[in-house]
Amino acid sequence: MKRVIRGALAVVLVAPLSVALTFARPGVAHACSCAYNTDGTQAEQQLEDFSSGDNAVFTGTAVAERREGFTVYYDFDVREIFRGDVGAKTTLSTARDSAACGTGFDLKEEYLVFAGTYDTQDAPWSVTMCSATTLSTNELTRAATLKQFGEPRAVTADERAAADYPQGLSIVQWMGIGVAAGLFAAGTMWILRRARH
Repeated sequence: MKRVIRGALAVVLVAPLSVALTFARPGVAHACSCAYNTDGTQAEQQLEDFSSGDNAVFTGTAVAERREGFTVYYDFDVREIFRGDVGAKTTLSTARDSAACGTGFDLKEEYLVFAGTYDTQDAPWSVTMCSATTLSTNELTRAATLKQFGEPRAVTADERAAADYPQGLSIVQWMGIGVAAGLFAAGTMWILRRARH
């Protein structure tokens, strides 16, 4: 009798699970569906949508990459600026996963970048594959960019020189540090000479 009850219990518990597994389908990963079509067919609409809000448009070369968790950061040397408060050097963040619309950059390649301020992960700018970002050699996107934003402003040599100093200190501050170091060295030499005599 116990065997009959156990058998019936097993059928009651296992049968629904077997049916569910039979008809269950594996989950489908949903990739980002808004990738920019670089043939230019979407350029004008993409750029028109991008012209409002706090956005930046510039050409620049990707010079460094670092990964932190689910975010990838790219440092750029900026050559020209179409729109936005962008310096001679800037950093972009993007999602590490393309399913989350993250995008990637090849180091030492120059890009025409369309960046925003949404979910920047502490970087000045963020970028997704939904923006019109492409290699700077894409003539169709560049032509649409010129039409939408006009001629870009070139980054000056002075801006580039200032950007070469570590962030947080101005040129004047670095000069002050240099003068202080010189005075310290001179004072040390004077003390050593006095100690000899």
